[in-house]
Amino acid sequence: NSPITLALVVVTPGVFTLENLPGLPLTLAASQSVNVDLRFTPVADGDVDGVLSLTPGAGDPYDVVVRGPGRVASYGVNPGVFDFGTVCMGQAAVQRFELTITGSADVQVSAPAITAGASIFAVTFISPLAADYPASLPPGGMAVVDVTATPTSATASGVLQINTDVGGAATEVALSVSSISSGVAVGPPTLDFGAVPVGSDSNPETVTLSNCDPTDL
Repeated sequence: NSPITLALVVVTPGVFTLENLPGLPLTLAASQSVNVDLRFTPVADGDVDGVLSLTPGAGDPYDVVVRGPGRVASYGVNPGVFDFGTVCMGQAAVQRFELTITGSADVQVSAPAITAGASIFAVTFISPLAADYPASLPPGGMAVVDVTATPTSATASGVLQINTDVGGAATEVALSVSSISSGVAVGPPTLDFGAVPVGSDSNPETVTLSNCDPTDL
């Protein structure tokens, strides 16, 4: 039932910090308790092990093992911008967009939406379905939507917007499409296969050739 005197309280490494630490030295009477708060502020990806050391006025220190999981939240959207090229007036062209979690932390994703050009562009939810948003995607997880462009004028533009809990700002994918009432329509004008490991096959990319005239081409 003797009182205990705490002479020193420290935590290492520096990504762990002490808060609400009472003044030291501190004497604790029998059955008396004191709370010390710890905060973890990771600076890199990966688990961090540390030690909270409480040194009494006499005797050996008391060590408490602490662990903090540092995680990085990041993602990528492919394609990051898309030109549907030229389609026949009134016909539809479809492009798939994929959001992939590239970091080590879960990411909260709101339903992708067309925020400009909604009369021309429309979203179809592939995975997750519309009812499953907002969705929590794990590392390596993916959200997939199709965007359909149905132009009614010579040129049109729009924006596919994706909101997440990463970075505070939405990701905006610029969309564009052209249409003709006669002639040959080809789209898209550019294909980007992204990063492909040497010796591996990429996913297939499609180019569409359309005859917009009433006679055979």
